Amino acid sequence: MTHRSVAALLTALVFLSGCFQLSKPAPPEQDYRLDYQSPSVHAEPLPAVVRIAPVRVAALLDRAPLMYTTDRYKISGYHYHRWSAPPGEMIADLLARDLANSGLYRAVQQGPSVLVADYQIDAVVDHLEERQESNACRAVVAMR
Repeated sequence: MTHRSVAALLTALVFLSGCFQLSKPAPPEQDYRLDYQSPSVHAEPLPAVVRIAPVRVAALLDRAPLMYTTDRYKISGYHYHRWSAPPGEMIADLLARDLANSGLYRAVQQGPSVLVADYQIDAVVDHLEERQESNACRAVVAMR
């Protein structure tokens, strides 16, 4: 084979290699959100304004990828399963929704307001995990 033939063969192989896929494509990213049905509450309304402060999340859990543990000292994240919004913000939104839907308060605030709050709810998420049960999975949240 001449030098020119080898160069032509290598060029052809380079172009043909683009026609073959030697590796699998990455799986698509999937975004997840926290949600549940708002509980029903039956009690006398209070003449109070409640403010939901930003919910803090333990540093190890406050990440876009869904995190999981395999033992007490090891934490890992899913590469293609991510939160659609920061977990603390989703939890604060759900708390505000539930308190407003309860009708127990004169007003429920999130963020700055000209209305002075009588009470403020401060929360810290200590634990947020996925649990598999039968053929379904659910999120379990532990807060203080």
